[in-house]
Amino acid sequence: MQLSDYLQAPVVKKLPTLLPERQTLKLGLKVLDEGIHQTDVALIGIPEDGNSLYNKGCANAPDIIRSHLYTLSSDFSNLYVSDLGNIRHEKGLNNTYAALQQVVEHCVANRVIPILIGGSHDLTLPVFTALEKLKKQLNIACIDSTIDRNNPEDVHDHSFLAHIAASPALANLGIAGFQGYQSSLPDDWELYRLKEVRQAPSVVEPLLRDADLVSMDMAAVAAAYSPGNAIASPNGLQPEHFCKLAQYAGFSDRIACFGVFGANPAINASQQTEKLAAQAIWHFLDGLNNRYKDYPLRNIE
Repeated sequence: MQLSDYLQAPVVKKLPTLLPERQTLKLGLKVLDEGIHQTDVALIGIPEDGNSLYNKGCANAPDIIRSHLYTLSSDFSNLYVSDLGNIRHEKGLNNTYAALQQVVEHCVANRVIPILIGGSHDLTLPVFTALEKLKKQLNIACIDSTIDRNNPEDVHDHSFLAHIAASPALANLGIAGFQGYQSSLPDDWELYRLKEVRQAPSVVEPLLRDADLVSMDMAAVAAAYSPGNAIASPNGLQPEHFCKLAQYAGFSDRIACFGVFGANPAINASQQTEKLAAQAIWHFLDGLNNRYKDYPLRNIE
């Protein structure tokens, strides 16, 4: 496939950095002059919020998050990291879903881990559909303040988990950081309340270390630390918890795709939420770079 048919170049602003520019991720990106097989990780922005019920404006986050990510350290000696740009979305929501599915499928089939920069949280659904074509059984982990399975007759950012749960390819679905007073609890999912995660983030490590897809919503972070999400609660994860969970996801030997969704610059003039999203992505990369490679089901040889 021609990735250029589905992707367009991002618009990245030059922001102040505390590092020498030569040490930043911006200058540490791998240039793909021969094909996607040259890289290990691919950044992909998704400027889409058409199926967001309450958080319109998050479509504008990918390039802002990317701009902040570019100012951080590129100290990943075991990784090649590339930036593929943004999913084209000028032809409507269904085409955005289809393009995202095609790009993720192409990346994973070529042993490249896509890092998705959203956009609304429902974009997890076409990503799952792409992985469903490639793997017989999938373990999914979501970091979120709510359990998004309401009104399953529609597809939006508060119903997409109901559609994922109906797939025969789903082996395990875990939710961490949710707040019980604003969630309807399923009986057969792996659940970790906000209290449990805040008291001991390591309780979620087994879930994340065994996940094929990890999807993080900025709504999981307390509003005081992450004001750029329309449904953010006074209660929530602290930034260090959020980044630690992203790092656990990077440690996973199974991980095929990682995404951070829900940052909304339209209600966040300080860009604190976008900065935190960039730092979570950096911690995921740090986890990948320092993987123990101790997954017990590898070939005996």
